[in-house]
Amino acid sequence: MFWDVLIAIGIGVVQLVITWYAVDITLKEKRIKTAVTIGILGLLGIGLTVFATIRNSLTQKGLEVRLEKIQRNTETPPQVTVNVPQSAPPQIIVNPQQNTSRRVTAGFIQFARMPEFLNNGRVAEGTPITTNLFLMNRGSEPVDNFTRYLGIGLVSIKEKDANQVDREIHSAFSKDAVKTIKTSKRGVTLNVGDVAWNTLSTPVLTKEQADQLLNGTLRFYVYGWARWKDELHDFDSCMWLQAPSVAQIDSNTAVWHVCSN
Repeated sequence: MFWDVLIAIGIGVVQLVITWYAVDITLKEKRIKTAVTIGILGLLGIGLTVFATIRNSLTQKGLEVRLEKIQRNTETPPQVTVNVPQSAPPQIIVNPQQNTSRRVTAGFIQFARMPEFLNNGRVAEGTPITTNLFLMNRGSEPVDNFTRYLGIGLVSIKEKDANQVDREIHSAFSKDAVKTIKTSKRGVTLNVGDVAWNTLSTPVLTKEQADQLLNGTLRFYVYGWARWKDELHDFDSCMWLQAPSVAQIDSNTAVWHVCSN
């Protein structure tokens, strides 16, 4: 700025000399009014020159200050502060596995008691063996859609494998039970402690059959089968009567055996 002002003053001095020279010539020619005018204009020109020079210098200095500030801003990268909110803890959603296991009822079926013989349990020619078979709900809740199959039979085991006969008779009973149930109507509800029973009879005995029952070569089989809603498995029971020691079967003392598997 100093040199700019100094140069402006130098220009002003030169203009002043030129103005003085013009005024001097004019005064010699006795043109006073013109000399005054030239002097005023000369001084005004010198003042404006100096003023413009000072103003330009100030403006230039302001620009330099701004440029220096901009340069400093570009040299030092701006600091950016980002407020990152605390991340919420991850939410873990667990879908409980659906229970695909089927419901099993607490009710279940078993024989209520051993077979009950009628006709005083007589084992004689011309008399059938008649017995009552009882099934009971021994569980803790009623069973729905209860269906049953009960059967009896006389089968000779003379000169045969008794265990094989057991298996064959059991299988025959089971197949007949399933076949019968498939064609039956919807079952009934059997409440806790309730009993369902049937009375079954064999054909009348021949003398040979009566004798074989007593000597153990003819077996008396009893079979019970049942199915109900939400059961764990079917009730399936096969038994045979041990040969009685007398020709009269006592329901309370009769000895029963489970059929061989």
